[in-house]
Amino acid sequence: MSSAISGGSAAFYTSIPSGYAAAPSSATTTGGSGTRADIVDIRVPLPSGAFTARAGDSYSVRELFGSPDAALMRVALRGDGDGRLVLRGVDVTGRTDFDPLDYNELQYVAGAEGSAQELVAVARKGTRQADGSWTGIADSDPVQITALVTGTRSLQAAAALRTEPGAGDADADADFVALAQDAAVFAAFGSRTAPALSSSGNITLKEGDTVALHDLFTTSGKTEAALYRVALRTDASAPGGKLLLNGEDVSRRIDFTPEEFINLQFVAGPRGSAQDILVVARAGTRAEDGRWTSIVDSPATAITAAVTGLRSANAAPALRTAVDPADDDADFLKLAQDAAIFAPLGSRTAPGLSTAGDITVKAGDSLSLRDLFPTSGTKEAALFRVALRDDPEGPAGGRLLLNGEDVTGRTEFSPIEFLALQYVAGPEGGAQDILVVARAGTEDGAGGLTGIADSRPALIRAEVTGQRSLNTAEALRTPIDPAASDADFMKLASEAALYTPMGRQVAPGLTTAGNFTAAEGDAYALRDLFTSPYSASVEVSGYRVALRAEDAASGARLLLDGEDVTRRVDFTVEEFRSLQFVAGALGSAQDLLVVARSKDSAGMTVDSRAVQITARSTGERSVNALPALRGAPEDAFARIAQDAAVYAPLGSQAAPRLSAAGDFTAKAGDLFSMNTLFGGGGAVFEEGMTYRVAVRRDPGGGGDGKLLLNGVDVTGRSEFTGEEFAALIFMAGPEGSAQDVMVSARRTGTDGRITESPATEITARATGTRSINALSALRTEDAMESGFERIVRDAAIYDSASSPKLSSAVGPASPSLSAQALVAAVGAYRASTGTASAANTLDLTSLFAGTVGSSQTAGAASPEMQELASLIALLGGGALGGVRTTGLDPAKLTALALNARA
Repeated sequence: MSSAISGGSAAFYTSIPSGYAAAPSSATTTGGSGTRADIVDIRVPLPSGAFTARAGDSYSVRELFGSPDAALMRVALRGDGDGRLVLRGVDVTGRTDFDPLDYNELQYVAGAEGSAQELVAVARKGTRQADGSWTGIADSDPVQITALVTGTRSLQAAAALRTEPGAGDADADADFVALAQDAAVFAAFGSRTAPALSSSGNITLKEGDTVALHDLFTTSGKTEAALYRVALRTDASAPGGKLLLNGEDVSRRIDFTPEEFINLQFVAGPRGSAQDILVVARAGTRAEDGRWTSIVDSPATAITAAVTGLRSANAAPALRTAVDPADDDADFLKLAQDAAIFAPLGSRTAPGLSTAGDITVKAGDSLSLRDLFPTSGTKEAALFRVALRDDPEGPAGGRLLLNGEDVTGRTEFSPIEFLALQYVAGPEGGAQDILVVARAGTEDGAGGLTGIADSRPALIRAEVTGQRSLNTAEALRTPIDPAASDADFMKLASEAALYTPMGRQVAPGLTTAGNFTAAEGDAYALRDLFTSPYSASVEVSGYRVALRAEDAASGARLLLDGEDVTRRVDFTVEEFRSLQFVAGALGSAQDLLVVARSKDSAGMTVDSRAVQITARSTGERSVNALPALRGAPEDAFARIAQDAAVYAPLGSQAAPRLSAAGDFTAKAGDLFSMNTLFGGGGAVFEEGMTYRVAVRRDPGGGGDGKLLLNGVDVTGRSEFTGEEFAALIFMAGPEGSAQDVMVSARRTGTDGRITESPATEITARATGTRSINALSALRTEDAMESGFERIVRDAAIYDSASSPKLSSAVGPASPSLSAQALVAAVGAYRASTGTASAANTLDLTSLFAGTVGSSQTAGAASPEMQELASLIALLGGGALGGVRTTGLDPAKLTALALNARA
């Protein structure tokens, strides 16, 4: 993205623990480890993505799945709405095998409005004999995409569309689709390079606002654009947006010279409308007769301009509508616009400016701006520019104070003033956007600056909810009432920030199992919820613990050897090993905060980041916290999880390998091989291998699944030899039910030592549809097996190192959890910014297509985004492929430090 600021439904960010960080990219906003590591071993791929279509649209299957080097392509379709496969005008929906020539002409035709169809493809290598049989078969991993027939054509599949759009106003997206298709035809290849095109992302505007396209879409790189191609797609229910060039309506024009593009403007329609704006930057040579040669197009890039009545900050640099100085957001918009004008250029550099992230506060809280917006880098700020904007949907009242004086109307502050500048939160239920720009320059002797270079605007949203978020601790200047429910919580967090390592000091390590769910009154050992890893280079001298109860009367507490120590903060290492957290009443939730403390060689205190997790009493215990469970009625689930933690490998020991297909869907009564749902990498028949298995009843009472061994119900058993596990079958429950299945792999060495894998849990939902990630494990004798299922199962059988590679240009589907829900997901956690360099911060905006700052780009999604989409699926929410696991290090597989902007 070309802009780091947003507003309205703001962007979403996540920090991944450094051991599992993705490689840096243009989306990376901080430094840290760039090592790519496996998140989880998913044996069969998840559905790779989804696109939207109109009823009856026809798409080239080859364009959807690509053209791999294969002797045979296997394609199948399933779903509602009578979608079909067509080859040269003939319906071939029941056919699965297509030679390369037929595959080139194969088309998918979308079903009825409101329906959905799933397509799966497999590329096969091998030799076909004269009798039609195949030898030397090697199948690719299956790739599945979903077509949602919504009436709107998504950009992701536009290049594959073969339906001729209607002319003129008869088809609102005709130009939109045509441009995306042309961009795919003229995509860069070989030594030809296209202009690099980026966008500010989705924006929100007021009715009639005018914005400059060249500030919304910018090009960079060595290849210059010789032409810009632009198309609008208007919301049919509320049309009105248009393009203007020198005052003339050019909404139906497509091609614009670079000089024209500089003057091209978009005018927002009426309130409630939304328009998609698509731009392609074209390089090439234009002959005198108007024809183009050596054409190379950038990927088609689209953003949505929604007319909400509130301008998002990333639209400010492009805004050409005169801002009324009396408007509440006049200063806010001016700062963002000026920052774009004075962006660093050539040798001019700006100060580095970052934020603590969006915050929640109590009414009247006072926070230091310098701690909310820290600066970095070699360039010092000569001036800070600050603006405040109240959310018009809530009560106003936020303000800026300098040495006790209200300076809300001021925008410019010297570095010394900025050190003392404070934000004071408004009344309960309100929210304010705080915008800061750090300006570098040289004093001109007349009170001004020359050689100005502005940082990118940094934006924080402060919501007055009545509860302070962890990232406010360092900045909070309001005296905390010692009797307040969050007094200890905020004290620990603020002191952890005070004692962050300096110079060569090293903070103690601290990992966590993440958010978890519990039953009322459950007791959990803190040492197993929060642990300093053995590999840490600093020895912990003590722990600091605070409990913040959302429900003060919930009964949640901290116990040390049976004594209530909820109000204590400091604990020795020995005490921490005995410290327990007791969950509150059903329906309550508690926040737990822990800091690990050490002393350096000079005796100075050094603290880890403050790490916060939330315990929710739901009545069902989540697997990630089961190793910490103490004194609860034992069941197979708890016993397996606890034993897996006890026998986790130490030192040079290696745990038995165990992977999982992840959460899946099935038909009622389906049979699945446990050895395929939970793969052991071929170790199942090794000497000393045993497997521990448990099935948890459906909490909704919809019915129970079973474990079968040679046809006998063994659901109550939990210990199985390797040979038995190889024959063990899971039977899905009745329609509408869901069962949790847990497995751990145990190896007993010749010396009698036991090592065990983390306990891994997946959920089987009997929905009536079989998901592809578990089809290779399906053992149901089904005479009505569909071609869809047969292709996926065959691909698992014929998988080999020589298999062809298959991928789809259709990007990852949106996560099943919203950005707001991710922060509360089981396994997620929050941490203060004390040692921010320990993790990469990655912008996940593009996974949430509707958010401000997100954009759509034609072509294949980046590997990083595909990996992150799968990573989010691991947090659950019913996503196919979701996995929950125990263990301190594997907890990172599901534990994400999340900061979601609501």
